[in-house]
Amino acid sequence: MRVLEALKILEDAVLDSLERPADTPEVRESLDLLEQFVSPDYSIQDFRHGLFVPNRRPYYLEAQQHNLNNYFRQIHRSVRALLARQVKDLGDRYTKTHDQKKAEFERLSTVLDRLPPKWAFIPRSSRH
Repeated sequence: MRVLEALKILEDAVLDSLERPADTPEVRESLDLLEQFVSPDYSIQDFRHGLFVPNRRPYYLEAQQHNLNNYFRQIHRSVRALLARQVKDLGDRYTKTHDQKKAEFERLSTVLDRLPPKWAFIPRSSRH
């Protein structure tokens, strides 16, 4: 699993948390992968803690979605910053040495361009 795939799984968990439980093996695996890249550490721990809901009443689900949304914003910001740093480092290395890392540099640049600077919560029912 790649970092961006893990990020997408967490995003889906946040958006779908009103309809289905967010605490799935895929979400936990994604958190395990992202834990080594995300700073500050507590954003992953908070997201993990936010997966627990005492019951499936609407009030609890809405509170869970609100909390997961806030934790996901921090995780998204951290992953985007990491990706931007990698693109910059590869770009610097490529221009200095002219080595064959150009393909990786271009791939990461494309991924960074597609990843929005800020994540905005838009409920699935409002999306087209």
